[in-house]
Amino acid sequence: MSPMQTIRTLEGAFVNLRGGAAGNIESDLVQENSVRNQKDLIRALGANKSEKAIQRSCRATDTVSDEKIEISTSVRKVSSWHQTPARIKDNEVIANSLRDLRPFSKTIGRVCQGMPNVMCSPVRKINSVDLKFRIKQVVDRLYYGHTINFDHESSEEDC
Repeated sequence: MSPMQTIRTLEGAFVNLRGGAAGNIESDLVQENSVRNQKDLIRALGANKSEKAIQRSCRATDTVSDEKIEISTSVRKVSSWHQTPARIKDNEVIANSLRDLRPFSKTIGRVCQGMPNVMCSPVRKINSVDLKFRIKQVVDRLYYGHTINFDHESSEEDC
């Protein structure tokens, strides 16, 4: 092909439906989505599938899709996951109270049954050689498809 034909062929392979830079979509994908939307509308006709009704629904497919209706009516999608950001003052209150309580300091008579060897600061006594060895063990185990670690040794030290 000539250079001009190459450019025309590449430009014809993509469609920019929304505009803007880098908003190109493959034209094959656009056609597949259009056919899927047409099939959905035809199924929605139910028992009233006359030739005329199918033609009307297929002509209106691109404007009737849910996305276009929501965009044109400015309806926002309802989120199923809600998150409220933590307030800065709440975080400060919690941090100050934890500093006062010192929950990881040793207290006579107070023992955590599940983790008897818990340290005051987990990052205080890191042995980089042991850490690298342990990471290599986990990577090797996962590489070979073993998802459960049967090694139950704990090398944590007390404060």
